[in-house]
Amino acid sequence: MKIDYQLTKQDYVDFNMNYMSNSKSIKKLFIAQRYIVPIIFLLIPFVMIRVTSIPLRYWFNIFLVSSVLWILFYPKYFKWTASKRMLKMLDEGENTDMLGKRSLTLTEEGIIDSSTLSESKTDWNVIEKITQTQRHIFIFISSVAAYILPVRVFKSENEKKKFITKLNYMVDNAKARNNIK
Repeated sequence: MKIDYQLTKQDYVDFNMNYMSNSKSIKKLFIAQRYIVPIIFLLIPFVMIRVTSIPLRYWFNIFLVSSVLWILFYPKYFKWTASKRMLKMLDEGENTDMLGKRSLTLTEEGIIDSSTLSESKTDWNVIEKITQTQRHIFIFISSVAAYILPVRVFKSENEKKKFITKLNYMVDNAKARNNIK
């Protein structure tokens, strides 16, 4: 089974955003940034009353509102800045082999990924997991690397389901063969 498609910058951003939202270490960092900053905001009024003659209640209210706004809007800000940084990094180089025309072929031995400049083969045993989103199928070959297949390449939902069924069958079959050996 062979699928030809175009990979865009947005596809790579979507992959990285998906990775970040499922990574334990990034989730810990996100939680720390989301809640430690407001705690610091709530400590600032006690410093401000020593520096100014304005009452604690005034400073506390200002920084309480700031803390609540931070907690509410930080998730969107985090995603927005991460997305912007990734797009900026992708703009730094040509990325001719990463973006553009690609071909993904499922064979009995594994997956063949081809671009205009390179070709890679991955044995079925290497596949760690398969993740689906509304816009992509990610075939992870490590915890941080995956084949990115946009769902838009499929002509129908049925065609996508057939692909995923075959993909899962090949991965499960390879893992079963390895467990027997």
